[in-house]
Amino acid sequence: MIHVNNPASIPATPGCCAEEFLQNIEPRMPSRLSPDDQQRVDDYLSAPQHQVERQPFRPWRLALIVLTVVAGLGLLSRILGRLAL
Repeated sequence: MIHVNNPASIPATPGCCAEEFLQNIEPRMPSRLSPDDQQRVDDYLSAPQHQVERQPFRPWRLALIVLTVVAGLGLLSRILGRLAL
């Protein structure tokens, strides 16, 4: 669960100032790491190799792929069943 430090800092327009919004969110549980260790973790996570831009999730494409694989395996099963009998 997350807690917003300052609710007035939530941007009015979605997608606007995402970094600023994320800086105002902190976990409710306090960190069990020492400040030095937490700084190392933050530095590691902010490295460029961990800032990969991802493509948007496409549920219809996933459903189509799953349906195609299931249909293909079903067809293969029927073909193998006819060959075995």
